[in-house]
Amino acid sequence: MNLKNSIKKQFEEQGCLMPIDDTLLDELIFNIELCNKAKEEIRTFGIVKNITKDPRKDPFFQKNRALDVYNLSLKNIVVLCRTLNISKEGKKMLLELAAKKPTLDSLDSILMDNDE
Repeated sequence: MNLKNSIKKQFEEQGCLMPIDDTLLDELIFNIELCNKAKEEIRTFGIVKNITKDPRKDPFFQKNRALDVYNLSLKNIVVLCRTLNISKEGKKMLLELAAKKPTLDSLDSILMDNDE
């Protein structure tokens, strides 16, 4: 069972599944994927990239654009979790279902600690 169906099943069991939730869940999953891909690129290339094409020229460093993607997708995840009214326990379940690695990172910490 994929992540979206697992969440939908949990919502159905709680009696709180609404028609709009399907679209919001698609966006949540998409943003989780974006965040993970951006995080991989940041780990691979760092926070700055040399964008000089000619190796004979001095390096010119620019902020890795993956940082912007990471930050924006992380904000979207937090907003979507709030909109879907996913509780702290739901966020933990979401992280367990989506986890690729058993260790917690900043995304995991933010998702678990951003209850209002």
